[in-house]
Amino acid sequence: MPTYSHETYLALVLSSRAHAKILSVDASAALEMPNVLTYVDHRDLPSPKANVWGAAAKDELFFAVDEVTSHGGIIGAIVATNKLDAQKAARAVKIEYEDLPKVLTVKEAIAANSFHETYNRRIARGDKIEDALANSEVVIEGETSMGGQEQFYLETFACLVVPKNEAGEMEIWSSTQALTETQHTAAQVTGMPRNRIVTRAKRLGGGFGGKESRTSLVRS
Repeated sequence: MPTYSHETYLALVLSSRAHAKILSVDASAALEMPNVLTYVDHRDLPSPKANVWGAAAKDELFFAVDEVTSHGGIIGAIVATNKLDAQKAARAVKIEYEDLPKVLTVKEAIAANSFHETYNRRIARGDKIEDALANSEVVIEGETSMGGQEQFYLETFACLVVPKNEAGEMEIWSSTQALTETQHTAAQVTGMPRNRIVTRAKRLGGGFGGKESRTSLVRS
């Protein structure tokens, strides 16, 4: 896409811890770097509620507030006049952490009784497992494990936001399957009515829904 006049670039400030309290965030050194315009985080949103989102359950944050729960979680963002300086400045933001316990495997989760209540659901039919095993001629015992996840997205996400001159209207070009959700989350984060957010997308293919929900962290 062609470059717009006065276009700026936003680079994310990401967590370097898997699970930790955020003790302090110091962007002063980054703000003194060449071509850097500003630093933004959850304090720049119109309300705490504007920071909450989720594709199904509304249980995620756009910007971390008091703690991070994943390596690479979004803490803030640097805005600069070009991509390279924005990325350099994002890495210059100093963050102090207090590490918290991490649960990284299924066995550790079971030992810590760490289960997600929202998804504690069961569908069952037929005989009970204990009865079926007791009546089986052969029972094979053991365990297996794998480190893979259900999906892992290799493609990158990006968006172009063009502010307009009429009452906060903006046009968003996003690599997404869900233009309506893009409109909704952008309006929530900016505090603008949804009818002032115009969303567009180039032709793109489908793919497991990752373009639908996980792009929200970037496009909003």
